[in-house]
Amino acid sequence: MPQPDDPTKTDYTFAGWYSDSLLKTAYDFSTTVSGNVTLYAKWDKILPSEYRVVFDSRGGSSVKQQVLKHGAV
Repeated sequence: MPQPDDPTKTDYTFAGWYSDSLLKTAYDFSTTVSGNVTLYAKWDKILPSEYRVVFDSRGGSSVKQQVLKHGAV
């Protein structure tokens, strides 16, 4: 079976077709098809490169918001 074009999904990257719903076994498109086949798309969430942190001091002195890179400590 020829491999189809990759599907698209907003905010995700396509990570392949799998033959099981737990996405453990990547499908081999060179396999001969001899019956019905269900394939499952695997999607990886695209994470933002940075986040805005806003502080609500609840009546205390104001604290400037910060912009942090993804994964920053």
